[in-house]
Amino acid sequence: MPATSGKSFLFIDSNPNDVDQREQELRQSKARSHAASASHRLRSNLLRAERARQKTSTSSTPASLQSLAPNTTVTSESLKGLDRTPLETPASVQEIAVFSRWRLRGAPKRREPTGKKAPVREHPTGNDTREIGHLGLLPLPLPYKGNCDPFSSAGIPVTAHQYSLIKLSRSESVATIWASELSMRSRNGELMDDLCQSLGTLCNDPAVVHANLALGYITKAACQGKFEANDFLAIKRQKSQALRSLRELVDKQCESGSQDKLLAIKDATQLIGACEIFLGDSNTAVIHATATARVIGLMGGFQSLSAHEVELFVHSVIGLATKLNARPIVSPETWDPGPWHSYKSKGTTRKQQQWTQNAASPSSTGSSPQSSWSVDNAGYATLYGYTPASPGDSSARQSARPTTVCPQLSNILEEMRELLAVEEIKIRSTPFASDDAVARESLVHMFRWSHLRTTAIRGRGINHWCDLLLEANLAASQTQTHTHTQDPASPESAVVPSPSSFDICLCWAMRLLDRCILHEPYLKTNIFRQTQAYYQMLLSSVETLRPEYDVRRGPYDSRSYDMLWVYSVGAHTEIAFLQGKGQPSVNPQQYFKGRFGRLAISLGFTDFWQIARFLEENYLYCPRYQDLTLRNLVDFDSLA
Repeated sequence: MPATSGKSFLFIDSNPNDVDQREQELRQSKARSHAASASHRLRSNLLRAERARQKTSTSSTPASLQSLAPNTTVTSESLKGLDRTPLETPASVQEIAVFSRWRLRGAPKRREPTGKKAPVREHPTGNDTREIGHLGLLPLPLPYKGNCDPFSSAGIPVTAHQYSLIKLSRSESVATIWASELSMRSRNGELMDDLCQSLGTLCNDPAVVHANLALGYITKAACQGKFEANDFLAIKRQKSQALRSLRELVDKQCESGSQDKLLAIKDATQLIGACEIFLGDSNTAVIHATATARVIGLMGGFQSLSAHEVELFVHSVIGLATKLNARPIVSPETWDPGPWHSYKSKGTTRKQQQWTQNAASPSSTGSSPQSSWSVDNAGYATLYGYTPASPGDSSARQSARPTTVCPQLSNILEEMRELLAVEEIKIRSTPFASDDAVARESLVHMFRWSHLRTTAIRGRGINHWCDLLLEANLAASQTQTHTHTQDPASPESAVVPSPSSFDICLCWAMRLLDRCILHEPYLKTNIFRQTQAYYQMLLSSVETLRPEYDVRRGPYDSRSYDMLWVYSVGAHTEIAFLQGKGQPSVNPQQYFKGRFGRLAISLGFTDFWQIARFLEENYLYCPRYQDLTLRNLVDFDSLA
C-alpha cells in the first residue's frame, strides 16, 4: 500500500524492499521498547512515586521544599514524554533503548584518548538521574537496601551458590527440629516461613549471615556424606567472619542498648554453637550455648521470644546435652509446660476443650479392634486412656507384676505415656482440622505443648542418667576401697553388684524407645546414627549386667518383666531401623529378637495382645509401630 495514502496501516516489515535495513531495526526497537514499558508498568510506577512524593511534600514544611520546586517541574516534564507512544516520541535509538527489555545494541562508543577527561553527558530535560533519585523517583521498584539484586539484599552480599547453601541449612534444620509437625501439617507454606524465621533474619546483621553460611557448608557435607576439598577452609573463614561481626555487634549493642541487636546476638551465637556441635568442638559449643542463655535472660526470658524461637533454643540445649552425655545447661523445669490437662485449661477455650474431647473419643472409622480412647471428663486427671486390649478381653488392667523400676524412671515413663497419647490425637485429628478454625487453633496448641514437653522429658531423662552414672561411680570407688582394706581371700571381699547398673540399662531403653517412636519415624532421611548409637549403648549395658541375666531363669529373677520390656525395645530397633542396613557393628544374630519371644513364653503370656497391654500399662509401648515388628517374634503355637 502506498505510504501517501490517507488510510494506511503500518506493519513492521510490511514492505522490506522499500524500507532500509537501518529503518527496519529502528522500528523493531521502538515496538519492543513500547511492549517492555507497557508490560513492566514503568510509567505507572513513576507516576505513583511522583504522586506519593507530592503528597509527602504538601504535608511537610513548605519552606524546606522551595529549593526543590524547579526540579519538580523538570521531573514532571520528563514524565510527560511517557504519554506518547514510541512512534510519536522524537527520540534516538539510544534514548529508547533505556526502557527496552530486549534492546538492540547500537554502535560501540568511541573511547576517549588517554589523558582526556570524558565529557559529562547532559540529560535531555536538563536533569540527571541523581536528581530523580534524590526526589524519590527511581526507574525501577527496588527491594531492601536500594539494591535490585536479591543476593545483595542480605546483611552481606552473597552469591547464588551461598544463598542455596543458606536455604539448604535452614530447610534441613527445620525438617529435623520440627519433623513431626511438618510431616503432619504438610503443604503449609506459612508454617515453613515461620519456622525459618526462628533461625534469624538475613537482612540486617552480617554475623547471622556468616553463621548461616558456615552451617550451610556443614549441612551440605552432611547430606553428601563427606566434606569436599575446600569445605573446611570455607567453614573456618565464615566462622571467623561471624565471630568478628559478632564482636562488632556486641560493641554496637553496648552503645545503643537496642533490643533488636540483642536478638541478632542471640541468633548468631546460637548458630555458631550449632556449627561447633557438628564439628565436634563441644567445649566451644557450651560457651556459645551459655552465652545464648545469658542473652535471652537480658532480653527478659522466654516470654520475650516467639514460641518457635523458644522451641529452637531448648532443642539445641537438649541436643548439646545429648552430645556430651551431660546435664543440660538450663534446667528442663524452666520451659516445661506441665501435663496436658493443666496446660490446656490455661491456654484454650471451652470450644477447644470440647474439640479435644471429641478428637480423643473413638470414631467408627478410625478405631481399631485393638484400641479405644477414653477421657476423664470429671477432673481431667489424665487426657489419655489408650488401652489396646485383646479381642474379647474386657479386663481394665492386669494384675501387678514385680518390677525394679525406680520411682524417677517410673515418673518419666508416665509422662511419656501421656505424650504418646497426645501424639495419637494429633495424628488422628490433623486431617480433619483444616476446615475448622477452632480445631486448627487447638491443634497448634497441641504441637506447641508437645514440642516443649518432649524436650523437657528428654532433659529429665538425661539428668536421671547422670544421677545413675554418678551413683555407679561412687559405688565402684567405695567397693574398690573396701576391697583394698580386706583380705582378698575373705568371702566378704566379693564384689556386690550395684543396683544402678540395671537402672542404667532401663534408662537406655527409655531413651532409645523415645527416639524410635517420637523422632526417627518423621525424618526424611534413612540415616539413624543416633538410634544406632543408643542401640549399641543398650546392648553393651545388657551384656555387662552383673549378675548376668539368663533368659532360662526368667521366672525366678526379679528383673524378668523389666527385661521383657528391654528386649522389646531392642527387638523393635533391630527390625525397624537396623535390619537390612548392613551394619557391621550390629550383632548378625540379632541379640534381642530371639530373647524377646523366649522370655515372653517363659513368663506365662499366652497371647500377644496380653504382652502388648502389659508393656503399655507398666512401661512404654507404641502399638502403632511396635505391633508390626513384635507380633511375629513370639511363637505361641509351641505351647499347644
